[in-house]
Amino acid sequence: MPGLLPDWYIGFLIGALRLIRGWETNFLGHTIAWEILIPGVLLPASFFLLMGGYPMFERWVTGDARYHQVLDRPRNMPARTALGAAILAMAIDLQLSGSSEVMALHLDLPLYAVIWTFRAGFIAAPVVAFGVTKRVCVSRQRADRRRLRRGTEFGIAAQRQGTAYTAVSQPVPTEQRAVLEARRPDGCTSRCPGTSSRCRHPAVY
Repeated sequence: MPGLLPDWYIGFLIGALRLIRGWETNFLGHTIAWEILIPGVLLPASFFLLMGGYPMFERWVTGDARYHQVLDRPRNMPARTALGAAILAMAIDLQLSGSSEVMALHLDLPLYAVIWTFRAGFIAAPVVAFGVTKRVCVSRQRADRRRLRRGTEFGIAAQRQGTAYTAVSQPVPTEQRAVLEARRPDGCTSRCPGTSSRCRHPAVY
């Protein structure tokens, strides 16, 4: 019936069912309904398996077997933060697609246009979220390094007989410096250019 909404806790499943097209296969006299099996079984099962195995996968990719602080600042691990943002964008797309019929009804839009929009968003939204989030994290790291190097600006002083002005800075307080310098110990874990030691900068991962 038009206007019906799924419960919030199964919204992503309903959304996934609505996004996939009809696809069936006959195998040895049995019909395999892929449009039900993939979004209703394989998608959630794969998600929870990947979520549980992600720490081991990250350790294998980065070669970093050291202790990980649970309260790492998101900007200090850009790829991990960006991956979380990408998964969140995908989940939001699935959740919203579960109410595609209601959106089409109240916004007076063609239903299939709404569905195809969510289909495109299922691919595009995670890619955009990953790129933007990683870029923001790296830029915030650079801002932290500039602040440590230049100090905190707190006033303006005249120079050149009053014709130009520059900000007056003071060293970053000890408490704030401890937060800004809270990076992974020992720095790196893969091979750096020009060195024989393994070095992978935290700014990359």
